[in-house]
Amino acid sequence: MVKKFSTLLRQLVFRPDFLLTNLAGILILATAYYWLLLKVSNLQTTINNISGEPVYFAAIKILVPTTLILFGLNFALAIFLFRASARFTLKNQGGSFLGALIGSFGAACPICGAFLLSLIGVSAGLTALPFAGLEIWTASTVVMALAFGGSLVALDKSTCDPKVKTTSCWRLPKVNGRYLIIFFFLSLGLLANLYTMLIKNEASLRLATEKLVKKTTGFDMNAKRQVGVTTSTGNAIFDEVRAKVLPAEGVTLSIRWGDWLPKLVEAGVIDGQKIEGAFAQDGGLTQEQKQLLTSESDEFITVNEKNSWFLVTVFWPLGLANKTEINKASSIAGDDLFNFASTGGWTLGTAENGGEYFNKYEFVKLTSEQERLVQELAENSYRPCCDNSTFYQDCNHGSALLGLLELGASQGLSKGQLARAALVANSFWFPQNYLSTATYLKAVKGIDWEDINPEEVLGADYSSATGAGKIGQEVASRNLIPENAFGARCGV
Repeated sequence: MVKKFSTLLRQLVFRPDFLLTNLAGILILATAYYWLLLKVSNLQTTINNISGEPVYFAAIKILVPTTLILFGLNFALAIFLFRASARFTLKNQGGSFLGALIGSFGAACPICGAFLLSLIGVSAGLTALPFAGLEIWTASTVVMALAFGGSLVALDKSTCDPKVKTTSCWRLPKVNGRYLIIFFFLSLGLLANLYTMLIKNEASLRLATEKLVKKTTGFDMNAKRQVGVTTSTGNAIFDEVRAKVLPAEGVTLSIRWGDWLPKLVEAGVIDGQKIEGAFAQDGGLTQEQKQLLTSESDEFITVNEKNSWFLVTVFWPLGLANKTEINKASSIAGDDLFNFASTGGWTLGTAENGGEYFNKYEFVKLTSEQERLVQELAENSYRPCCDNSTFYQDCNHGSALLGLLELGASQGLSKGQLARAALVANSFWFPQNYLSTATYLKAVKGIDWEDINPEEVLGADYSSATGAGKIGQEVASRNLIPENAFGARCGV
């Protein structure tokens, strides 16, 4: 019996229609698994996470390809049984169709296993099982193997001529050109789609592909993508990230300048001569910046590498001096008010200490709802120079970001728009930190900068000194940042 079925299997695997159908089945399951995986991670990250457990990792390396192959075989046998019987029922599929579907949910893919467990009420997920879900994957592989055996038996019964007294009694469906064309193009489409998904989400594969293309053809796949990048580091992922996080042309916010800046100068919070002197060593203020200090502007604010320090400098006293319930409730509004870097460090006004201006002038008027929105964002946004939130504005960057949020809120921006504006500002004020964060998100988690949640990235896990430090260690340990990528100046 075993010899008979092995002969049948050999006949099948040498048929082009069976091989193409098998390949299509493998690619269908592989695409489905990878799509599910991308919901929470990517392939490289998953491998990194489980490679520290050698036994577990070895089992996964066996179960994954075994499951894919078994699914492909079951899929191909289901198609052959359909062709042999000219109708589709679960009964005449010999278990191949149902077995493949059931088995594919449990084996090979951690997410699928976790999903299956959640359906049966194991809320702890795979960790609730003694072997972290290997039981499910193994059982599912066995289910698919049994389904495959049942399918061979069904195919034997439906195609074997009882009059033929040899082990080659089968009258299998003839090779059909139509089926060949259908499954050839199906396989080709699935392969192209899977490759596109991998290239987009797996940094190592994309880099290898780009190097191969450039080596063999001389064509640089990144030539167009690197437009706007000041210099190329030779690292495709990093250069792509930098072009998005810190575009050379800058980022224009949905916030207009308005008339608050001339008001600060008029009130003496900013001394015109002092601020010009502060920028003299860097070439002085531009004509546009001088005009902003003296007259109202209806232009939208653009943040770029050249004006980032100017923006920190002018938004700093706005956050400090603007009269709001936020500042009234601030933790710095106590006996030590004059001793913080944000207050004592502000010496570009007519007063000796910036604490004199704290919560004193209504430069930007906010409604109670707008103040609530700003405070909520301020309490949950951080800066990489310390572990304090924007609400606790003990330094210039904290005050500057608070001022930017207040200005944006006063102009009716939504929470999402404010968070995005804050992230843009922080990125230009702390370029090294946010380039590291963006590279980490892209290379490790497979998330593009334009797809991130700005509120999450502004949070403590990414934007506090502790969080940014951990991200920096991660990218360093993985060698994701090229040497000398940041230059001498890494922040403002």
